[in-house]
Amino acid sequence: NVSLYNDTQGRGIYPTPIIGCLGLLEDVRANVGVGFRRAGDAMALLGASEVSADTAALAGSEYLKAIHWLVAGMPSIDIAAEAALQRACRRLVSERVISSAHDCSDGGLAVALAECCIAGGRGVECDGIAVGGRWDAALFGETQSRIVASLPPDRLSALAAICDAEGVPWTTLGYVSDARFRIGELIDMPLSEIADAWRNGLQRALEG
Repeated sequence: NVSLYNDTQGRGIYPTPIIGCLGLLEDVRANVGVGFRRAGDAMALLGASEVSADTAALAGSEYLKAIHWLVAGMPSIDIAAEAALQRACRRLVSERVISSAHDCSDGGLAVALAECCIAGGRGVECDGIAVGGRWDAALFGETQSRIVASLPPDRLSALAAICDAEGVPWTTLGYVSDARFRIGELIDMPLSEIADAWRNGLQRALEG
């Protein structure tokens, strides 16, 4: 990171190791973005067999800092699992199985879903999320090596075959809808409110 002399609230910036990467897409038609494309598409969470409510996932998270004003802990990553996930995702994209893909690293699952909704102008019905423990850890924990993908329901078998071949667990989350953002009984609100906060929240905070 070239921002070596910036301050954060009067203190030196947090350590920010960054690796820049450039990829080559041989067929530009075989690409996906983060936005959900079609109402009725299925949603899958790649890299996890269930939505975890492990509080360890909150270590070093945006949620911990924004809500509890606490910068503590350090996320962990399994490099072999990450590599397998990326191989599976590349195959799912190149073989035109999935319509969108977005990582869950910054803000956790709920934030990733919101960003996919805002980018595509679509809502979600997450009826596949059953939280048996801490809901904040399940929604905002930053467990590594997870990708939210959307795809036509008739391609779920192809997704399962590729993930099984690469040794990547996955689970269904629900489906893409029209205008609401609903995660089980935890969140149910118009997508327009979320989009407004995302687009105008910083300006309001600066003006307030």
